[in-house]
Amino acid sequence: IGTGLAKGPTAQPDTKARYESLANCVAGVVFLGTPHAGSHYSLLGKLYCLFAYWDGASPLLFRYLDPGAAETEKLEDEFRKYYPGVSFDFHETRPNVVFGVQVEMVRTVEVWALRNLKIANFPISQVVNKSSATRRGEDSAPLDTDHFGLNKYDSSHDASYLAVTSKIADMVESWVGSSWH
Repeated sequence: IGTGLAKGPTAQPDTKARYESLANCVAGVVFLGTPHAGSHYSLLGKLYCLFAYWDGASPLLFRYLDPGAAETEKLEDEFRKYYPGVSFDFHETRPNVVFGVQVEMVRTVEVWALRNLKIANFPISQVVNKSSATRRGEDSAPLDTDHFGLNKYDSSHDASYLAVTSKIADMVESWVGSSWH
């Protein structure tokens, strides 16, 4: 959902005129397990919204997370057009466990099915796989964690923390160097 916030401004009218200066003010954008191409786990989010509707939950934003969603492809295209070379993707390498259950979502002929449901901590799938977490034509780097751990680190010596902060430092250094010319 946070990705829409980073990419959202590109979807407004008069985008080029309104946000051209924004690209010059941004050192970089780091995406942590962002489902650029969607995630089959969007179904679980939609199901949650059905049960939490009375608490204000809405499934509307989950349409952007459906694999192959036209809205998401439009955001991706506009982001690449107006903000070339300012982002980097990281992806998870481990599957998630939620309430002791791991589920792999599979879509077959317009029917969602649960495949390999197991009650245990056995690896099955990732929330956002590498191909979905990597923007077209861009590079990505793995972080040795599940989706929930992408922004949580044990210490400043954690390998994932070091990888992310190193990339941010590189972006800032490159941006500062180019803005002085």
